[in-house]
Amino acid sequence: MSATTTSRDYSRTEYVFGKDALERMQRATYFIFGCQGTGAEIAKNIFLTGCSVSMSDPELISTLDLCSNPFFTISDIGKPRDVVLAQQLKELNPQKCSTQINISDIRQLSQYQTVIYTHSKQFTSRQVAQYCRQHKIPFVLAESYGLCGRVFCDFGEDFVSYDTDGERVEDFTVSEMMLDRTTEIELFIGFKENIPYEDGNLLKITDLKFSVKNGDNVESNAQQQLNNLFNDKHYRVTVTNKKMVKIVFDESHSELLNEINNILNQKLNIAYLRGGYSKLIKEPKTFSFKSFEEEYLNPTFCENIQDFSKFEQQETMQVIYKMLDSKQNYLEQFKTPYNSKFQQQFIADLKEFGKTVQINEKAAQIFVSQHMGQFAPVTSVIGGWGAQEALIAVSGKFSPLMQNMYFDAFELIKEMPTENETRILNNRYDGQTCIFGSKIQQKIQSQSIFLVGAGALGCELIKFLSLSGACSINEMHVTDLDSIENSNLSRQFLFRERDAGKMKSAVVAERAKGMNMDCKIVPMTARIGDANPLAADFWMQKSIIINALDNVETRKFVDRQCVQYCKPLLESGTLGQKANAQVIVPRVTQIYSATNDPESGEAAACTIHNFPNNIVHCIVYAKSEFKGMYEVGVEDLQKYQATDIESFCKELQSDLSATKGRFCRLFQLAQHPIATEEDCYRFAITQFKRFFQKMVEKLLELSPLDSKNSDGSPFWSAEKRPPQALQIDINNVDQLNFFISTSRLIGDIFGIKVNFNKANFEKVLASGKFDVVTADDANCMCDQFQNNFKGLIQQKIQKPNSSMQVKPIVFEKDDLTNGHIQFLTAFSNLRAQNYGIPTAGEDEIRRIAGNIIPAMITTTASIVGHVGIEFVKLALGYNTMEDYRQVFMNFALPLLQISENESCSKYKCLDKEFTVWDYIDIKGNPTINEVIAKVNADYGVTVDGIMSGPKSVYMGFMDDESKKERKVRDILKEIGEKHEGEVVLVMMPEEENAEVPSLRLRD
Repeated sequence: MSATTTSRDYSRTEYVFGKDALERMQRATYFIFGCQGTGAEIAKNIFLTGCSVSMSDPELISTLDLCSNPFFTISDIGKPRDVVLAQQLKELNPQKCSTQINISDIRQLSQYQTVIYTHSKQFTSRQVAQYCRQHKIPFVLAESYGLCGRVFCDFGEDFVSYDTDGERVEDFTVSEMMLDRTTEIELFIGFKENIPYEDGNLLKITDLKFSVKNGDNVESNAQQQLNNLFNDKHYRVTVTNKKMVKIVFDESHSELLNEINNILNQKLNIAYLRGGYSKLIKEPKTFSFKSFEEEYLNPTFCENIQDFSKFEQQETMQVIYKMLDSKQNYLEQFKTPYNSKFQQQFIADLKEFGKTVQINEKAAQIFVSQHMGQFAPVTSVIGGWGAQEALIAVSGKFSPLMQNMYFDAFELIKEMPTENETRILNNRYDGQTCIFGSKIQQKIQSQSIFLVGAGALGCELIKFLSLSGACSINEMHVTDLDSIENSNLSRQFLFRERDAGKMKSAVVAERAKGMNMDCKIVPMTARIGDANPLAADFWMQKSIIINALDNVETRKFVDRQCVQYCKPLLESGTLGQKANAQVIVPRVTQIYSATNDPESGEAAACTIHNFPNNIVHCIVYAKSEFKGMYEVGVEDLQKYQATDIESFCKELQSDLSATKGRFCRLFQLAQHPIATEEDCYRFAITQFKRFFQKMVEKLLELSPLDSKNSDGSPFWSAEKRPPQALQIDINNVDQLNFFISTSRLIGDIFGIKVNFNKANFEKVLASGKFDVVTADDANCMCDQFQNNFKGLIQQKIQKPNSSMQVKPIVFEKDDLTNGHIQFLTAFSNLRAQNYGIPTAGEDEIRRIAGNIIPAMITTTASIVGHVGIEFVKLALGYNTMEDYRQVFMNFALPLLQISENESCSKYKCLDKEFTVWDYIDIKGNPTINEVIAKVNADYGVTVDGIMSGPKSVYMGFMDDESKKERKVRDILKEIGEKHEGEVVLVMMPEEENAEVPSLRLRD
């Protein structure tokens, strides 16, 4: 690695695959036959994941390649594909190797860990597959032919997956236990939340505390023995309901069963006391693949991969691919798109080859007519799956494709274009024109687009839109607030290391121009939302809106705007190995906001602060304290430093509910001057004593271990875990990291460079001079000085010298050198140790604290391919439910479900139907009376209320009759609501259960 190269952050991908699997993938080298669109997609996806690739495709670049390959430009025409692609990839990731290889002997493949075949004139797919099978090299076939493609996998007879579904394994907290011995010992474990377990799962149960009593007397020895025998063991389970499992005992549990029988025979009572964690043990699964030749004779398909509108078409596609496999270079004779003689000959050959199959002639005609085309959405779909399967082959992560997958977008050809419309013109759109014809190509190029988001999804969308020419006649606006960071480089292929710190929207516009000089892209950095909705004219001039966001609030805002301006919206999202795509078509489909997002399931503040029972609770608390002390608390200290005492005290008391908490943080930061490294050590020790000793001791004073609830049951039971104060042990890794990181953070705040020295730290520790203050202590001080708050501040908090620069710290999840993650990891794990909760590693704590969404380029590229197909349908003006598709995919299973969208909900007011897309339109600035009359005339109801968002414009039961004569826009201005341009208002009829469309005021 060069001295100027930044180490790549693969954390988002690591959170999908896991560290071990990612390392196995990155140690491997992958070989790719073919560098057209699909081969380039696969190479890009694998290379960005941090893996080295070699490739071979000596054919020369032509205009047909430019619509699907983002690495080829017009200036590359006539150059070898593999040479250009290998060189272009190097810029994506300078730390990995992309190599062009001349394959003269198939035995050269023996050095590679996986071989991917997309295209080759030198070797057939059967030859390569046979060699790989014989030499135990995983083989992936990923081919595309214009609007269709296929994927085939052969990973050998005994491929082992170590994680078949990719779901994160979490600790579930036990909330109850039931034991019965009516006929045999039956033990049930209950949980507070729904569990993802299935019958036969293997669980590890830890830290479950039994109660063994003789009447009211605890049998300590028997209780301890039972706890020891039961915990830290593996158990098969059957699921009895969503929150309970039954333990399935076997011979390995004989000692435990004997002990339970012995206790029960003594007439002692066994009950659940508290605690307990359950974790799923993922067991390896072996997959046995058939060879290419065996699959040729009797192909198998994954039942989870379905396009529900194309069941009858699969047989035809199967015959087509079998014929191509049996006849080398068969398609070379069909060089003219949409030639009727070629179509007839192809269908005749198919019928002869697949005599027992009823051939779908239209599908066959489309295939042979456009097979030489290149369509970026299809190469993205096939390239995403091909790359993913290659990564699975090496990583042993996820369930592989067993073994064939066919995909097509033939529904884009409703009417066959003519041979004249699809002739090759030697321009950059040839690869697409030979599929659709010049008229449809013109429609694609004429779209005016608004793309919201230029991250991972945005980069892939820009790729397709640029290659297809969709932004070459009218402008496309792209908005994104973010600048480029190191963590983006492993998934967002338009960005380079030299782009760090630049705005994403500006860079994608520049890269788009590099792919296609015709592009007309306007970058924006606007934060769109209710506070900045953009002008009505802007929305009206756009033909298609595309969301590429992970922010639900902004997605819903864009959705509302699309409804208001009657614009189609393309929606997609990814989460690790999962993705979905949805198209929203005015007056046809359901809108995005109609789907409710799941509840966050956040724990109550009381649980977080006093009764944590899992590591997430500890992380949430640690992050809250980080922000409260080092960001918000230091900001208050800055104000104190820069403001006179009277003004500062007035501001501090402006919100009395927060005053005591703010004072507590100030007191900790400034009760003693922090000017030296030793002062930083002292602060760190004080913080440790506060959080992990004194606060715990205070809680146990209030609720001792033998506390009882009002019903006489133990207070510390079930999910309430009694804490234990920690003693300082500098040899404890988490404690040491807490002292190092806290010393550094407080040093950064006060401009002191701290190079942690263990010997010097121990001297400060031995001095014993520490003033530990809890929130309760601070509250007492505030109460004592409640009539003289100024005196409290002056007496207790030392004002920093005006020359000292005090700097707040904002949490940063992606910089592992600044001590932030080190602090949160140490703090979270020490709090977990207080409560006997399983600790977590730095990577997992970083993921949770940083709210990092697992992501990988293969998922993003593939789902955007589906979005691209729906984009073309919108451009062509398709207008029925049957035309459009929604997509759900999960690479880990694998699963691909393509189905019709949901239709938009219809409402009825009296005898009139309407949908969410319908409005009651009024121009200008009407009076309330005129609005009421318009609604009554259109829908026959009487309006009794008018709302603008949460604010009332008019309420019949409380407003004077004279208000009806006032202008609506004047009232809106008066109440501080939007009053200019287009405004949407909600009507409230006085008739019971009546609903009417919203009212839209237009200029």
